[in-house]
Amino acid sequence: MTKPRFTVYLEKGINGFIIAECPELPGCLSQGKTVAEAKINIQKAIRAYLKVLLLKEAESKKKIQHHSRSSLLEKQTYEIGTVEVVPV
Repeated sequence: MTKPRFTVYLEKGINGFIIAECPELPGCLSQGKTVAEAKINIQKAIRAYLKVLLLKEAESKKKIQHHSRSSLLEKQTYEIGTVEVVPV
């Protein structure tokens, strides 16, 4: 299985921190004192974001199974590889 790739934009904030944003995942933001720290923090934020999506999907699947007694959704597994960072 190919690991998904996400675009990350880095921008210097007014407070001197580096702000990292993943536009494919609305609201997925992080920051760091350095570019390296911002990259690490956005990777953690992406993992957490996808984990929440999986939990919501699992909860929806349980509700569907409870009502219909059959699985209508396929199980999806997300793995995070490297995050491509694009300077703004």
